[in-house]
Amino acid sequence: MANLSPGNFIEIGSGSRTSNTFLLERTNNWTGLLVEPDERSFATYLSCHRNVSLLNSCISRDQYVERTNFILHKGGGSRATYSLPKRYLPGFKHVAETCFPLYSIMLAINRTNIGVLSLKSGYEEDAILASLPWDKVNISLVAVPVTHFVDRGAAVRKTLTRNNYEVVALAMGKFDIIAVKKPELLSLKSGYEEDAILASLPWDKVNISLVAVPVTHFVDRGAAVRKTLTRNNYEVVALAMGKFDIIAVKKPERKP
Repeated sequence: MANLSPGNFIEIGSGSRTSNTFLLERTNNWTGLLVEPDERSFATYLSCHRNVSLLNSCISRDQYVERTNFILHKGGGSRATYSLPKRYLPGFKHVAETCFPLYSIMLAINRTNIGVLSLKSGYEEDAILASLPWDKVNISLVAVPVTHFVDRGAAVRKTLTRNNYEVVALAMGKFDIIAVKKPELLSLKSGYEEDAILASLPWDKVNISLVAVPVTHFVDRGAAVRKTLTRNNYEVVALAMGKFDIIAVKKPERKP
């Protein structure tokens, strides 16, 4: 999801080798905060010399600080013990971590306006999202992997939709849920001449972060849609994904 303004991110629990924000930083000059509770992955982050802030901690499930036990995977990474069945706990090294509320961290770094929140905590993403005071933060895009946790995924979607987000992708790549804040999303499914509708917009007078257009079976129309979007400073980031054939995000304006 490159080039989605305002150009900063918070990434939680990605692991050093699977960072979801690396390209945003290296190719688009984004910056942000990486939160990683596992000391081994955190040490690798330090050796990568990324242009980001780093926090070796975990995220609380509520609006207060909590102490949480984790198991350490042999290949790297960790999981909260309460998120796993008891039969999985023996045989792993256990560590205790102090977890801080996500909103408190946002206040501490003076960033409540976030372009992308990548939440891969490995435990209760639904509770972490529910703990946020959504009327006090502005997050353009939320990406949450909740594979194998159907009930948790439903709770994540419920929290996001209740707080004025539109789920635009399910089970896409590393993320099971990608949601964009309304009204920054334009979902255009008119069933006729989407290219002409988009071309009719005065793009210099509207502010739309993400455009999603289903144009299945209309190859020529799809080409015209992409042409209009790219001409108006949008980057196509997905084709033939779920319900939408074209998903494009607005590029940040270049400073003179």
